[in-house]
Amino acid sequence: MSTRTADDGAPRRASPARLAVQLLIGAVVLLALWRLRDVVLISFAAIVAAERPSVTLALGSLRDRGLVERDADHVWLLHGGPPVELEAALQAS
Repeated sequence: MSTRTADDGAPRRASPARLAVQLLIGAVVLLALWRLRDVVLISFAAIVAAERPSVTLALGSLRDRGLVERDADHVWLLHGGPPVELEAALQAS
């Protein structure tokens, strides 16, 4: 994950809680992509109830892990299958 800059200009690591939130947002974004893969013009920030920068970071992380890709036409491509564990957890709640 990225680092933030302290008031003195020195870089510092994000807290474990913040990293956990980013991982969760990434998982929710991936699930939303799979659930809504046939829907056009959607706002992921509104769907996952996160601020846009968090969603941008999550999509970057998913892209870095090879789970999603944005093609030349700006279409998001999903690789692999939907996150079964997260899907089951959401259905159980």
